[in-house]
Amino acid sequence: MSDEQFLQIGRTEAMVTAAAQRFVALCREELRGAMIVMFTNDDLFALAFEEEVNRQHKGLVESTTMPIPGPRDKETVVRVNTNRLNPFSYWYCLDRAGVDEKKNVLHAVTNAKGFKEVFEAVDRAIQKASPTRIGRPPKKCLLTLFLLTDRDDIRGLVETLDIGDLDRNVAPNPFVDVVTYKDGWANSFELGGMRQARLLQSEWSFRLVLAGNQFVSLLLSKTAQDKTKSIVDYSLRYHGPGTQATTLETYRTEFDQLLTHCSTAPAMDLVSFWAAGQTRSHQYEQALREIYPAYNTGSTGFLGYRPDLVIEPYRVCELSLTASDDDAVINEAIRRHAIACEFTASKEFTLPAVQTYLNRKLSNYVEVLQEQ
Repeated sequence: MSDEQFLQIGRTEAMVTAAAQRFVALCREELRGAMIVMFTNDDLFALAFEEEVNRQHKGLVESTTMPIPGPRDKETVVRVNTNRLNPFSYWYCLDRAGVDEKKNVLHAVTNAKGFKEVFEAVDRAIQKASPTRIGRPPKKCLLTLFLLTDRDDIRGLVETLDIGDLDRNVAPNPFVDVVTYKDGWANSFELGGMRQARLLQSEWSFRLVLAGNQFVSLLLSKTAQDKTKSIVDYSLRYHGPGTQATTLETYRTEFDQLLTHCSTAPAMDLVSFWAAGQTRSHQYEQALREIYPAYNTGSTGFLGYRPDLVIEPYRVCELSLTASDDDAVINEAIRRHAIACEFTASKEFTLPAVQTYLNRKLSNYVEVLQEQ
């Protein structure tokens, strides 16, 4: 009888006996000396098989019951698999799902159910998620590239990249430009494929801060480190959708006032700095470490990767930590907070230069999404 014919018999007492005989014979001959681990969700079969095998060969098989994984373990497995296989993140799916679907996922995660039920709940949430989010857009995590460049006037340079629709966060000025891209920006970079690009931008917005020579002089001179830090802090300040217009206007006004320190700071001779190539990083990173002691020291939520500066650490989307299924509690549990920044200096500000740098960095953030 072939294996296929044998399996078609179904689970009967005779089948269990025959299966045990085959197993014992294999263990005594072809599989002699091997350790075999078998998994089944059929408790009755496991007990019957163990009893029959050990009747034929005492002590050959030992069965044990594996514990049902806890809520966090179940959600971790589902979240990682969702992020590895889809062009959107687990958070993105829940954010767009309706209130009932969020609660269904929460109940599947926290109740005594296995992975199958949780995957099915998430799949239903994916299927029922609206293409466009109900209400205002979500506030995603924010990844910033703070780029120093050899220009005395940086106005109009950002637009030459043409990597997507941008929001200008500050008034046009010759010193520091701050723009944010919410969607489509990752398509300009090599992240391993279109799926990875869409996955990253489903949970992260991208900000570009472009700073010219006046700011570089202020940073390297170390003459007004408190003002330099304030400019960087303001560049990384993140206003979510729905922020009042008066708040945004106040922010722009205060940022303009900070930039007066760029115009009044003594200009340094930066010829040797820009001629230094990659070793110039030692100079600006030393200056940054003096105003940010935690610069490039690591932060929670980023696996083994170390963003240059973390304003808010990354936190995975975990419904399993919620104290109740209240709508506000659920929404707060999945809210995105992370703000991370990478610093670099490029004498020439071009798309290839930006791509070369970010192609190395962005893959780390894809891993952060996919592996935890």
